[in-house]
Amino acid sequence: MRLELKITGTVATVLAAVLCCIFGADAASTQCASFTDPRSGEIYRTVVVGSQTWFVENLRSDTGDESRCLEDIQSNCERYGRLYTWSAAEPPCPAGWRLSPVEDW
Repeated sequence: MRLELKITGTVATVLAAVLCCIFGADAASTQCASFTDPRSGEIYRTVVVGSQTWFVENLRSDTGDESRCLEDIQSNCERYGRLYTWSAAEPPCPAGWRLSPVEDW
């Protein structure tokens, strides 16, 4: 059985750019870079799509009881980032960054 997933528009553009950065492929409209969070020293991969810069990775900032590791395994936080409740999701964003509203998509 073959599964095909068709994604179009901004979501497709962002997804393609993220995959290019993760796997090292080159795309004419993709600029891969990194951002160092000055609070923690964590380094995150980023990608520029059009006029917007997106994180390629999930944040790894521990907000206490309102964030956790996937399956509560610490190594999953290092690999996949943290899972946040909605109310705890905005504070971990570094200065100058924000959660993407629907309008960004």
